[in-house]
Amino acid sequence: AGGQTLLDYGRGSSRPNKPATPANNLGYRPDQGWRPENTPPPAPPASRGITPLKKAEPVLKRKETPKPEPPTGTRVVTSKISGMLHWSTQFPEILFEIFSCLSSLETEGVKNTLRLKDSEGSTLQATMYRLPPATNFLPAQYYRAVGKMTNGKFSIFKIRQVPYIERSKFESLEKKSKVTMSRMILQQNES
Repeated sequence: AGGQTLLDYGRGSSRPNKPATPANNLGYRPDQGWRPENTPPPAPPASRGITPLKKAEPVLKRKETPKPEPPTGTRVVTSKISGMLHWSTQFPEILFEIFSCLSSLETEGVKNTLRLKDSEGSTLQATMYRLPPATNFLPAQYYRAVGKMTNGKFSIFKIRQVPYIERSKFESLEKKSKVTMSRMILQQNES
């Protein structure tokens, strides 16, 4: 034949070359392993006194657990002063975190009265009975105050100065808190 090469027929052979694989000349059978041709398959392991290996059990998928209920304990909501005044009327048990500027500080014995002003211009008078040691309260500095509204007055439990980097994150925390509080109001209205 005209266009055939040695690769097509092998070394001068007149018939096409069969690839030399173990399957056709050494008795390899992929399903049974190596053994000479025309020999019976090996006996099952149990008949030779050997216990068969157990088939691998399928991997069990982890059961999906339901999402946990939101915690019903203490919550701290990040808010501006106006938002805190609004939310505290509906949820008096919630603690609030506000970022605001210190306008003034008055001390009367153990009672400290602070006037806070936020970025919107809202002001709030707050009380704190223990000032943190070695804290220099400077007017026009930003502070993070955590406290609770009771009877229209903000009682501060903890206050500290806020670095600029933390101030820049305040808006995203406030947005997340608004979403959470809106969900709480919807849940409260449904029940």
